[in-house]
Amino acid sequence: MENTLLVGIDELNEIMEQFFIELGYDEIECCLETDFCYYLGTDEIAYSLVSMENADKGFKKFLENTYENIPPCSLFVISLLHELGHHITLPLYSKKIKKEWSIKKSLVESKKADTDEEKIQKQIEYCNLPEEKIATDKAIEILLENYKFIHSYEKTIFKAIKNFYKKNNITA
Repeated sequence: MENTLLVGIDELNEIMEQFFIELGYDEIECCLETDFCYYLGTDEIAYSLVSMENADKGFKKFLENTYENIPPCSLFVISLLHELGHHITLPLYSKKIKKEWSIKKSLVESKKADTDEEKIQKQIEYCNLPEEKIATDKAIEILLENYKFIHSYEKTIFKAIKNFYKKNNITA
């Protein structure tokens, strides 16, 4: 059912879902939320059109410091691939390991960060948590293996986002 507050949200979700179908993951459903997230057990990936400046800077810095020769790709698409990485990798680990990771994750999330630099550093620490790093490793692997398609489809995604903004009188 079409969201009555935002025009074209179902169409935007379908564009995102088609991206995953083309990569071989037709079970993925997508939804627009305020943050990127993978919901284990529902095969749902949430994506966000909201920029979180310090988180983006931290993720970008993490990528630059961790991986060599990443081909040009937007943080938005790498974030989609990262959530796909969770979909692929999380089911492979035992409940005990996931619980330990969850404890580490909550410790990082609970650290107070007052300055922009502290917020960026906190994001880098978050990206280095085992489940996050493994998901990003998988995302980069998928990006490298499917770069031609991903680079091409990235244009489709951003055209759909631009149309969504236009339909809803949103300026980006």
